[in-house]
Amino acid sequence: VGMPELFIWAVVYFLHEWQVVFDSFHSIPILLAGFFLASQSKKLAWFVPLFAGMLLHSLIDLPLHSEDAHRHFYPLSDFRFESPVSYWNPEHYGFIAMVAEILAVIFASIYVLKWNKKNWVKIMLYAINFYYLVGSVVIYYYFNGMF
Repeated sequence: VGMPELFIWAVVYFLHEWQVVFDSFHSIPILLAGFFLASQSKKLAWFVPLFAGMLLHSLIDLPLHSEDAHRHFYPLSDFRFESPVSYWNPEHYGFIAMVAEILAVIFASIYVLKWNKKNWVKIMLYAINFYYLVGSVVIYYYFNGMF
């Protein structure tokens, strides 16, 4: 609120209070517990795909953070796996990771298009891919001081 975005990502993001929030949403033990509890309850069953998606994100996220690594085993451990690869930092192969991520999204979209022929799905996938491609490039160049 009223702070420059670069300040948020360079300073505020790394504050302990914010890290607890981010780490909780990336915590494999917390997500597994949520998945298990949701799968055991008919009333909470709609949470199962949510926890499954968050867990998948965390597993993919784990090897793609360097100095901004999450505590993926919080609250059981404060360990942070600082990967040699970053999904955004050019000093840690960020450009290569960004291209790989964009290609993964495009290939996943092609797969979805093969089994789903509805026009609204096609339009959504084309829009998502366009937004993802342009957004990734803009964010990459912005955060790396090239804009």
